[in-house]
Amino acid sequence: MQIKSFDIETTGLSQFTDKIFSYCIGDRDGNVTVDRSFNRQAIQTFFNNVNIAKLCHNFKFEYSFMRTHNINVPSNTIWHCTLIMSRLLNNLAPSHKLEDLIYDLDDDYDKSISKQVKNQANARGGRFDKVDKPLFKQYQINDGQEPMLLFEILYPEIIKDQQLYKEYMTEIAFAKVCIKMEEEGICVDVIEAENLIEHIEIEMNKIHEEVYKLYGEFINIKSDSKVKKILYKRLKLPVVAYTDKGNPSVDKDAIFELLERFPEHSNILNLILKLRSYTTGRAIALSYLEYKDVNNIIHPNINPNVARTGRPSCSRPNLLNVAKEDVIKNPFPVPARKCFRCKPNRILYFVDYAGLQMRLIADSCGEQEMIDIINVNGDIHKIPTELFYSGLKKPIIKKELLSENQWKMYRNAGKNTNFAMPFGAGIIAASKTLNLPFDIASIGVERYCLRFPKVAYYSKFQMEQVKRFGYIITPFGRKLRVPKDKSYIGANYYIQGAEAGLMKRALVRVNKYFEDSWDDRIKLILDIYDETVFSCPIELIKYEERIVQDVSRLMTDIKEINVKLDVEWKKSEGTWYDAKEINNAIQKK
Repeated sequence: MQIKSFDIETTGLSQFTDKIFSYCIGDRDGNVTVDRSFNRQAIQTFFNNVNIAKLCHNFKFEYSFMRTHNINVPSNTIWHCTLIMSRLLNNLAPSHKLEDLIYDLDDDYDKSISKQVKNQANARGGRFDKVDKPLFKQYQINDGQEPMLLFEILYPEIIKDQQLYKEYMTEIAFAKVCIKMEEEGICVDVIEAENLIEHIEIEMNKIHEEVYKLYGEFINIKSDSKVKKILYKRLKLPVVAYTDKGNPSVDKDAIFELLERFPEHSNILNLILKLRSYTTGRAIALSYLEYKDVNNIIHPNINPNVARTGRPSCSRPNLLNVAKEDVIKNPFPVPARKCFRCKPNRILYFVDYAGLQMRLIADSCGEQEMIDIINVNGDIHKIPTELFYSGLKKPIIKKELLSENQWKMYRNAGKNTNFAMPFGAGIIAASKTLNLPFDIASIGVERYCLRFPKVAYYSKFQMEQVKRFGYIITPFGRKLRVPKDKSYIGANYYIQGAEAGLMKRALVRVNKYFEDSWDDRIKLILDIYDETVFSCPIELIKYEERIVQDVSRLMTDIKEINVKLDVEWKKSEGTWYDAKEINNAIQKK
């Protein structure tokens, strides 16, 4: 099949507010046609020919502008993207920018044209459309030739490996899903957002008043230097952690350790944590109001494959920080989900994988007893909790011998320790999480390691893989290179990479189901790691049972994952914060 490169130049980065002012088309012989306009007819003619594969360095950018600028792109158009290829082949590359990749291939590559263009644009108010036309034409000729050169080098490496090629095609499909989620957007509840900001500001003022009552003066505890003076000079608390530069640390972990060791100073320590949480929460809520359009819809920028582990990211604004209320290690969460609501005559649905990371760990290391517990819908944290507390004589920590509230308290600590162990947590960390003396905690940890050795030593196994090969391989065959001097993050890379690969496949399948079975009336909105948000017309609620069961099957029937997967459902006809669980019987039929 014939292939041609396609590159557009725009007045900005948002397909919803910015315009195309120029484009170029290049072929394999190095010929590039530049058109300093938005020639709708010529561009449409180019896309009408589906016998020509379209090559871009970041095809999501070009494709999203085509959609918002009313260029019909046939569904059977074949796209190729050298940016995706580069990220798949070397996730540790210092840069995936087009000119940097070309420079790495050719030491004689001249960056001067690109530099001149950027300097002129910056001098003219950031306007690339104001750059001198002859200079900009040469810049565009380069943009037409360079992706083709990269394609000739990278694509043969992609198609050598069937699993890698499948991963590449999944990334192409997922990028299209991201574009649709951006277009649909999420609705901001302006009143709730403003009320939340007002509430936070009142609480922040109260915090400053409390600090004044404690010390008789106004102290800005948002300042790390002021916090250090209070904790380490005024209160003479011991330094429990240091920064990379060797200075006393007052980060979250240090504050929590001080809270545990010196509960008599909990007032000021909690005030510090609360102010930090509220300061961040206020900025987050303000960003939602800043980026909404006139219809109160946020159209974020979703980057489908930016992290080294393959995880997506989100900007303008970052919607991945719409935290759950039960965030670990944040006793003062800000209910940011109050800021979002259903669009008129629509319902929001929320699908969350149940215990996904622990399932992926058990699947990866083949810890059969845990796999058996998962496969019969058992509590994967019950036995570990009982093991961790087995060094205690009284009470014996067994679910059957405790009240519901007592068991919940112990299980939460056991659950957190069960998660921490495969990522390299030792007895010291376990004793802190379990709130047990070191010698007592060591007994439980030893019994846990004997019972679940593959999980307990999972981090060490992945470290050995990294030291030996320099990479880990996800269940989907994706090689994620890991810095050998940081082999300890191998387990994190595997789990994040596996989670990202699973979510992308699931969302591609769910999106196709919405298109084919529901005429695209049901819309995916957002993907937050292991949680998915979609919107459904209220008149389709009579088909809720069918939709829930079909989507559940599509998200959990992933052949590359051998352990049983499960999802939990909520829905809301108001704000995201008001979401309620869907009847479990509907999900399980």
